[in-house]
Amino acid sequence: MEIKRQTITRALRIFFGITVLSITVVLGLTFRGETLRALKYLKPAYFGITLLVILAYLYFECLRLQILASGLGKWISFRSSAEFTLGGIFLTITPLGIGGLPLQLYVLNREGMGIGRGTSVIIMRAVITFLIVPFFLPFVFIYSQESFWHGLVGGLIKYVIILVTALIILGLLVTLRPPHRIRKFLYKFAKSDRGRNWVDKIVQEIIHLKEAIKDYGRHGKLRLLWAFLLTFVARGLYFFFPYTLLRGLNLDPPLIQTMMIQMVYSCVLLYMPTPGASGIAEAAGMGLYSAICPKHLLGVFVLLWRFFSPYIAMMMGAFLVLRLVSGIGKNNKNTTAQH
Repeated sequence: MEIKRQTITRALRIFFGITVLSITVVLGLTFRGETLRALKYLKPAYFGITLLVILAYLYFECLRLQILASGLGKWISFRSSAEFTLGGIFLTITPLGIGGLPLQLYVLNREGMGIGRGTSVIIMRAVITFLIVPFFLPFVFIYSQESFWHGLVGGLIKYVIILVTALIILGLLVTLRPPHRIRKFLYKFAKSDRGRNWVDKIVQEIIHLKEAIKDYGRHGKLRLLWAFLLTFVARGLYFFFPYTLLRGLNLDPPLIQTMMIQMVYSCVLLYMPTPGASGIAEAAGMGLYSAICPKHLLGVFVLLWRFFSPYIAMMMGAFLVLRLVSGIGKNNKNTTAQH
């Protein structure tokens, strides 16, 4: 597993620096005398409920990975599933979050799943997570208020709907067309060797995706359905937790609107270049939740919102990853000493 302690330490420093700066700016822009008065009316019980919701969300995330792996004939331990899931969340602090991939492949390989099967699990996990979004979008049309379609939130919802629709159409075309035809088509736009190399990588990932779909079609159809249902529950909990958090601040936000804002947020910040999306996440949170949270509590909400997700999961993941890396280092030293 090519993850060095020095790389993690450096990424953590950058992450903490950006996080502290962004939180300071957010609180500086929103904190006032009215904030102090409002803090006297907090409802701590709702914060406890929020913690339970987040822990349940993480549990179902780990469980669905176990189900997905069992669909290819291998039941992995809950410990490994937690290392995979929480460790992957923690390693979003690495550039573009790519540090999580070698960790996840290592964990699956340690459980007896080769690189091919491990890649299939990772791809199918990502595909199912993405396919959940269209199932929540109808609630936007049915239950959202007319004002919900205006301003920043409305613009981002329209963006997500267009993006999801385009990606679903693209996904269908990609899975139905033979890979060599896709390569031939993309080569028309790649005039350099570097461009053709990127095309080859894209086509290779398409092949992996098709192989993953075939594997689950042959061996794990029912498990795939269970994984989809667990993903639905997990995402539902993730979209729900800001509601209980706002109730803890003694506010009474509209439930559906709150969940839809969280859904839009999760789609927009899916792949951000900053470590753990820090900085961008706080700014997006202020912009999105300003529709339902008063300004004097907005900074406090953003701080708590980021603490419950992703900071709690990242702290748990940091413990698991650092213990894993230390264990690998000790094993390597013992192996070297024996030789």
